[in-house]
Amino acid sequence: MGLVSCLAKSARTSAKRFGGSLGFFQLISVRIRDNGPGRLASLEESKVLEHNLAIASDLRRFSLASGLIEMIRILVPERQPDSRLFAALKEGLRRASEEAWTGMLPLSLDLAILDALGLAPRLDECAGCGKAPADDVPVRFDPSRGVVCRRCGAHGHALSAQARKVLVRSCGNVMCGSDADHPSSEAALSEARDILDHFIRYHTGRPLKSRSL
Repeated sequence: MGLVSCLAKSARTSAKRFGGSLGFFQLISVRIRDNGPGRLASLEESKVLEHNLAIASDLRRFSLASGLIEMIRILVPERQPDSRLFAALKEGLRRASEEAWTGMLPLSLDLAILDALGLAPRLDECAGCGKAPADDVPVRFDPSRGVVCRRCGAHGHALSAQARKVLVRSCGNVMCGSDADHPSSEAALSEARDILDHFIRYHTGRPLKSRSL
């Protein structure tokens, strides 16, 4: 059904209908009653399918998972079903809960959600002319579309070759290798994070509150 806002009456006291199933980041099966246009739907009952418990016990994972959901809340109107985006969020929350923490995990999950939203930045070729930049050459990063060569984008943020490689390796729903296979410097990871934050802020219109944690 897409994003649906619901009112769960007596949620704190009705163990039979909800049974602790309304915690953060849980995948749940629900039964709702649609109360018509302009009115909140009623959540009648729910049960947990997946807990993703590790997220709530780690502030980094909590901030990461919250940011994925916040992006979707800002960018997606209610009542617009999107099975691809739902699958990407489900997988993102699972990885945020279960996968070993590395500097590339937040980049990978953010890029996977952006890709499912149809907003993934161009990273492996110029967003203007389509020409692939040399691996060792710095480029510019246009926050509206991604990597651009000097001819197609004189403005924008400078992006080092090392930071671009980090972003390319982090692309998609599965990371292209691990930190152990392709060690990245802290400087390159930090630069990649800053560039992606600029990109997300451009499309959401504001910084993600979840990431201020």
